[in-house]
Amino acid sequence: MVSSEQQVSGTVRDLDGARLRVRPDRASCTSSGATHVLLNAALLARRSATARVIGTALTRAAGGQSHRRIAEALNTPVATVRGRVRCARATAVELWQLGVQAVVAFDRDALPTVDRADPLAALDVLVAAAAAARRRFGHAVGPPWTAITVLTRGRLLARAPTG
Repeated sequence: MVSSEQQVSGTVRDLDGARLRVRPDRASCTSSGATHVLLNAALLARRSATARVIGTALTRAAGGQSHRRIAEALNTPVATVRGRVRCARATAVELWQLGVQAVVAFDRDALPTVDRADPLAALDVLVAAAAAARRRFGHAVGPPWTAITVLTRGRLLARAPTG
């Protein structure tokens, strides 16, 4: 059990360069008693930037920009950009599957039909899923990268656990 003095807090960087202080809530599982950290949907676990910053970097990479240009534009270290793009490419199949499932559930007609060789094409279907969710549920869905974080269960840059 975590005492109240052991609160998790930190800062993350947003797209405009602002540092945002984050202090996630905690919840206890009623069946096991385990404590879980609850993150805002605009954040990804163990990342120093918001989902919007990370998503922008991935979108630029999918558009063919180099790691250096992306890093310069987002004021982020090149190694960080390179690592995030690598992670997204490694999880691209899972991201594609999650996106397709969501699009089919919300609006089958919104499914992208152009097949691209780049693994980051998974972003196309995730953006389509976020747009379909917004059309179906309105502004309650939130901004696109927040919706994508929810649709990917916070695993935009992490593989889903096996088993």
